[in-house]
Amino acid sequence: MRLFFCLLLAACSWAEVTTGVSVRVSTFDPATTPRGSVIPGKTKAPVHRSLLTPEQQAAQEAFVKPRSPGKVTAPPRLESSETLPSRAPALAGSPLADTAGISFEGIPQTELLPPSPSIAVGPDDVIEVVNSRIARFSRDGKMTDSVHLQQWFQTDLPSLCPSSSQGACILGDVSVRYDQYHGRFVMILQARDELVDNSFILVSVSNGATYASGWKNWVLDAIDVSGSVRSYADFPQIGLDDQAIYITMVRFRSFFNSLLTPKLRILRKADLYKPGATALPYKDLTGFTNADNSQVLTLQPVHMRGRTGVAAPGALLINASGVAGADYLTLWRINDPLGTPSAARTTLSGLWKYGAPAPAAQLGTITLLFTGTDPDILKAVYREGVLTAAQNAGFADEPTTVAYTRVRVASNSVLSQSRWINGNFFFPAFDVPATTGPAVSLPNKLITGTTTGADGKLTYAGITDVKAGEDVYRPSGDGQARYGEYFGGAVDPVNGGLWVTGEYAKPRLSGVSQYGTWVAYFPWGTAPLYSDVSAASLFFDSVNVLGMWGITGGCGASIFCPGGQTTRGQMAAFIVRSIFGEKFTPPSTPYFTDVPATHLQFAYIQKLRELGITQGCTAARFCPDDTVTRSQAAVFVIRAKFGALFGDNFSFPSTAYFSDVAAGDPRFPFVQKLRELGITQGCASGRFCPEDPVTREQMAAFLVRAFLN
Repeated sequence: MRLFFCLLLAACSWAEVTTGVSVRVSTFDPATTPRGSVIPGKTKAPVHRSLLTPEQQAAQEAFVKPRSPGKVTAPPRLESSETLPSRAPALAGSPLADTAGISFEGIPQTELLPPSPSIAVGPDDVIEVVNSRIARFSRDGKMTDSVHLQQWFQTDLPSLCPSSSQGACILGDVSVRYDQYHGRFVMILQARDELVDNSFILVSVSNGATYASGWKNWVLDAIDVSGSVRSYADFPQIGLDDQAIYITMVRFRSFFNSLLTPKLRILRKADLYKPGATALPYKDLTGFTNADNSQVLTLQPVHMRGRTGVAAPGALLINASGVAGADYLTLWRINDPLGTPSAARTTLSGLWKYGAPAPAAQLGTITLLFTGTDPDILKAVYREGVLTAAQNAGFADEPTTVAYTRVRVASNSVLSQSRWINGNFFFPAFDVPATTGPAVSLPNKLITGTTTGADGKLTYAGITDVKAGEDVYRPSGDGQARYGEYFGGAVDPVNGGLWVTGEYAKPRLSGVSQYGTWVAYFPWGTAPLYSDVSAASLFFDSVNVLGMWGITGGCGASIFCPGGQTTRGQMAAFIVRSIFGEKFTPPSTPYFTDVPATHLQFAYIQKLRELGITQGCTAARFCPDDTVTRSQAAVFVIRAKFGALFGDNFSFPSTAYFSDVAAGDPRFPFVQKLRELGITQGCASGRFCPEDPVTREQMAAFLVRAFLN
């Protein structure tokens, strides 16, 4: 009966909930932790077989057939159900520059194949991870630290992998994100000992917004036992919002390796980021099934970006179907994720019929390149009401490609579909910068792996618009050349552009194929909105982004008054719009005697006081026309960003960044946090100028970095 009614409804609660707690905790300090020896072969990378049954696999192969290796096609282009930019040079004001502003070699080949690189970028650090190693780069591409995962987790490894001496330890599927809401790096991976049949998810969290701040490592059991059925976890994926970290995993029945329904694990940030915590509780949800009763293969948790008050309630997941010729995706809303979570399912129907991607031909060999076993969604980003999913897929006429589906979450409606055609494309390195704005469909830089050149001809395996392949990639053995499961993409939290990383084929050594990884950064760009803000201004893009999202309308007709001072009333409007837009309800009874209900900024000031971001300038007054100083702006912004989770009890670096803000100053924690997050660099070398008025253009940069990037 429940199934019957759920089929009639647009959404239905499906998942089953269990709870648990971490089994181990340790730390890693990049500056002081001794590095133990690493013995190649003691750990190995995960090997991902198809999640499809033999019958499903046969149906997929019949639906999607590989492209003829020798066929020369027209130049690649993006096909869409709406008008989108082609692979032509970016126009002035496009969300991202056409060419990379920074480009450098990433982690070199390690002993484990494939790399499956992932990337996260903080205020000061670029962190790249591959299946065996994590490396820190400066923003100009200098590698300053490189650590093997065995070293990173060396205190935990004996309990995780007691059979490591026999080469039975899997340590991989590593991915990393920067939590732009609360200024932390979060790295996840799986650990499994095949001989003793254990399974763990490892979660490593930085203590602050920098790589050097030190890390805490959590070990979470991933073995499930239900009656006589015992299962382990594989292929963990990570998403986040302003409340929690969401980790999904594929589950297999132990020994028999048959597929079970996937699992979602919810980690509250209040627990995960709590200083001194020695236990990490979590909640698990299982039982995810598509509306046609087909197996959910992999669940992709969504990375939430932009204004938290404009976000859909709860958390979001999305998955593709393993049925050949499927025309739907499944969207999941996780209601009350911090309380008693439940999953509501919605089927997004009427899409282009897709299947699993075919392997890709490559230049100079008959060996086909592995491009994934299933039509997985590999990255999903939500911004301001729209979810964009980037998917490895195969179509009857485009067998190896990346497709992008945009969904209006509130109405469960598909806004557009797009895909690369006339070539081989796989593993999207994807994210959505704030410069897309509310009216732009997709970023103009959609980076993927490829074996197709800009002219449509077959090439070596490389990264579109980033790094061309240099040789045949055929590591060993017969069959397809294994080439990883994903690439990485991340929005810059300070400068707003797009960072990407991926794999490319390097020249062979003594006839043996080699891979490399590459990192590139595409700066953001905007069209001018205000006649009095020069394109040469350091604040040009920040001011335009603020206007694009309706956080400011300027100070007059087509002008912004960038050097003008910001009043407390204007500050209230800026802050509240940066969280809620105009969709909020303020308390109706005035808090302050000098801000009556008829005041232009009454609603914003009321909301600011309700949120605890300000108590006013006196017990009863707000002083809306007073100028905001830089130190006051620091307090406003940091309370708005951290108050809901931490109040004023947030962590901050104890060593002063600025000589003019002493540790005894009550504003010191807020100024320190503002600098740690890269929201400010100060007013001059070593100085913050706390009593200077904050200008409107400075405020634009503060707000975009704090709330939109």
